[in-house]
Amino acid sequence: AAAGPLILPQVTGDDAGCLRSQVDYPALTAPRIKVSKFVDRTCSSALMDAYWNGQAVDIGTARPPQRASIDADTKVVTIQFGGNDLPFGDLLQACIQFNPFGPGCTSTYLTGGRDLIQERLDQVVGPRYDAVLADIKARAPQAKVFVVGYLTYVPETGSGCWSPWVPILNADIPYLRKVNKGMNATIKRSAERAGFTYVDVATPSIGHDFCTEGNRWVEPLIPSVESFAAPVHPNAAGMRAIADVLAPVINHQVA
Repeated sequence: AAAGPLILPQVTGDDAGCLRSQVDYPALTAPRIKVSKFVDRTCSSALMDAYWNGQAVDIGTARPPQRASIDADTKVVTIQFGGNDLPFGDLLQACIQFNPFGPGCTSTYLTGGRDLIQERLDQVVGPRYDAVLADIKARAPQAKVFVVGYLTYVPETGSGCWSPWVPILNADIPYLRKVNKGMNATIKRSAERAGFTYVDVATPSIGHDFCTEGNRWVEPLIPSVESFAAPVHPNAAGMRAIADVLAPVINHQVA
């Protein structure tokens, strides 16, 4: 989500395998804040394990551990992880239903009195976030750390917009909305436990979800030609919007 896969222009060279856009929100934020050196380690498909152990990519050589980019001189850190550890993409794939009268996916995850996705957030995503943030605090004790949440991918209200481009049944939208909110709530709690700043980008993105026509910040499962980006990822407008939220928050804290 932070790297901007398929948003043109893409980076080349060693990081080409990360499918990172040259206009991802970190790159758009950097010129607007008070830092002298900028390092972008966002990489598409990254799990939180990439922070510790690096990441294999389909093009070129594996990328090094992201934690190697921060040290005692680091002034600002922004971080956005968790969607792939859930994994949100796999959940959406499981919910694709081209038959508008199909059974849907909610019952797969709400079963036997349990919410399997919420359990994953509580037992896996949250603890992994806590560990990463604790390590950032230890490696960069002077840094201001900004933990960025996720955009509002699913319509805030209503029953969705089933179509061949958004083949998610209206009946499944409430559960996916709950997952979207639950993911952000988990990230926010970890940020607060670490004493870091949580950056809410979900609220300003309400009305710009994957059902929106005209001013969409998130692409649907079949991206549009006009605002092309990876499916169910921020597009260029979404990247600009996140930078517009993030830069003032950083400048308020970093002299």
